[in-house]
Amino acid sequence: MDRTATRFVLIVTVAIFAAANVVAQQEPSADSPDLQPNAGGKEAAVKRVVEGVMQPYVAQRQRMAAGHSWTRSPHLGTIVAVSLQGHRYSFSYGTATDGGAPFTRETLLEIGSCTKTFTTTLFALAINRNQIVPDASAQKYMPSGYTLRAQQLTPLELADFTSGMPDDPTNLPPGLEQRSIESYTVKDFLTWSSNCKTEDPIACAL
Repeated sequence: MDRTATRFVLIVTVAIFAAANVVAQQEPSADSPDLQPNAGGKEAAVKRVVEGVMQPYVAQRQRMAAGHSWTRSPHLGTIVAVSLQGHRYSFSYGTATDGGAPFTRETLLEIGSCTKTFTTTLFALAINRNQIVPDASAQKYMPSGYTLRAQQLTPLELADFTSGMPDDPTNLPPGLEQRSIESYTVKDFLTWSSNCKTEDPIACAL
């Protein structure tokens, strides 16, 4: 992940945790419906904190992008979601199309390497809860019917990018620019990873 993307992830993370901290200080309502999108009087408190972080950042990135020559989508924006005390809050910023259509909670995005932040966070939580052994063979956590060729591979090596796995699977469909789950499935990935031979850990990115 490049420096700009890393900074973006950190800013979004700060926004989410800051909002959670503000609302966590308020007592939950016993009669509030669970998982009601943007429900309750707490939304304003969450939104105030999130917008205080996100609006200046998005505006800055849009100014920097002006006049830039793009090879892919030039649209800048973000969707911030906070799940707290049985409620889900979502806030979007920026535009998703040339016509100015805004990002919404239903907008599909190519999340890319931002998944690494969430994956390693969940990995740390699983370790803390004794649900996963970081130095065990990754084979222990493979679905039934799949046997790893690289039996020495561990979850920790996958998490800290020292596994020696290639950047991308070698069985991607030719010409596939976006690794869509419609054309490259979980089964495809498991088949590839089962037969993959690890290489130089220094060159690893997976």
